Amino acid sequence: MKSSDEIEQVRVRKTNESEPSEDASLRNSSVVETRTVSSSWDKPAQRDKEPPAGAPQFTQLQGRYLVFIYAYTRIFKRSPAEADMRRHFEVTAPSVHQMVITLEKAGLIQCQPGEARSIQLLVEPEALPILR
Repeated sequence: MKSSDEIEQVRVRKTNESEPSEDASLRNSSVVETRTVSSSWDKPAQRDKEPPAGAPQFTQLQGRYLVFIYAYTRIFKRSPAEADMRRHFEVTAPSVHQMVITLEKAGLIQCQPGEARSIQLLVEPEALPILR
């Protein structure tokens, strides 16, 4: 039997375009699926180890913001605005602004004051956590 740490619930949206349906809610129904996830970081031996020397250190929440900045920049070919992060993370504007300031002070991003969409990621993509 799997422990609760190894079980992850994933919300999957399934749309079946090949079968026309009168009711749009039937085509776009959400399904909750349970799958087993095994992460090396979840194992006690790995969790107690320090990150490799020279690797940037950031919290889990900071990592989520960094991954969002990286993914947004790759998809849209421009940096996200703080309003984009506010909508994605569903937080207030001051919360996003404080996180941007924190990431900049930590040397993880760089911003140009007074210039919109000027966030530059200073962390290698390989050092970022996996987007979930």
